[in-house]
Parts: sequence; C-alpha cells; structure tokens
Amino acid sequence: MPKLINLINQYGWPEIENILFAIYPDQSTNAREYQEVYSRLKVLSPIPTNMRIVIEKTRDELSGASYDNLYGKNGELVRDHQPHPYPESVKDHGEISWALDFTDWAQWLAMEIDPQTLANYSEPEVIAHCLYEMTFYSYHEERIREIRDSILSSPSENENKE
Repeated sequence: MPKLINLINQYGWPEIENILFAIYPDQSTNAREYQEVYSRLKVLSPIPTNMRIVIEKTRDELSGASYDNLYGKNGELVRDHQPHPYPESVKDHGEISWALDFTDWAQWLAMEIDPQTLANYSEPEVIAHCLYEMTFYSYHEERIREIRDSILSSPSENENKE
C-alpha cells in the first residue's frame, strides 16, 4: 500500500490545487495557505505509524446528504478496546475508526492509504481530502497542537457536574 508521502511526491501543487478546490470550492480563498502546507509536507520526514487513511462516502442520517468521510484505522478492534468507546450494540463491529484532525503532519505522511480508498478515489483526490482534514483547525501545525493540548487539558463535562 502506498503511503501519503509517496502520493505527495508524485504530484505538484497545480494538480492538487485544481482537485482540492473542485471538491472544496469554499476553500479557494485559502489557496496560498494550502500551497504553503503542501510545500512543508514535501520536506517533512515521515514519523512511522500503523494508522492508515480511509476515505468513504457517508450519508448524513439527518439531512440525507452524502459526503466524503476521512478517518484512520490501525487494526485495533472495537471489541478489544478498553474502556469500551461504543455502546454494546456495536461492540463487535470491526476496527475502530479514529479522527485524524490533531495528528502530527509527519505521522500523516507515513500513513498507508487503504486499498478500498485507492479503488474509489484518485490519488490527487486522496491528497486533497487529506490536506483539508489535516488543516481543519489551522494551516500551522503549532496552532493545531495548541488547540489539541487545550482540549486535552480541559476538564470533561462529567468532572464539572456536581
């Protein structure tokens, strides 16, 4: 399975820019920021991880609209995870899906692309979805870390209830 860094090294910014803004037209005003992130990704050294990138069409239960959902999987099964993050009704349903928004970009680069994702999306589309997801909170990795750390250090709702 190819890794994200392999895909990024195969494509120049103009190819990715066209796809990115076709998929996410509202992001075109941020073209300079995306281009800077893409340039940074090309020089970062990947940090090994066993997480892989999965993208699939998903339907919103409330609106019925479909969208491309990006998440990570690392082979960890729902039934084996403690504490158990899901209700009993889904306890034995395959691999856990992980949000990747706060993942370090160097780790993103080392992630393999799930074979089913590559069967359903072109390589530039995969890169575009990854760029959107990895910059969801900021175009600066240090700011993303600050937001992540702030969330992790906040008391949970349950700790605030008396």
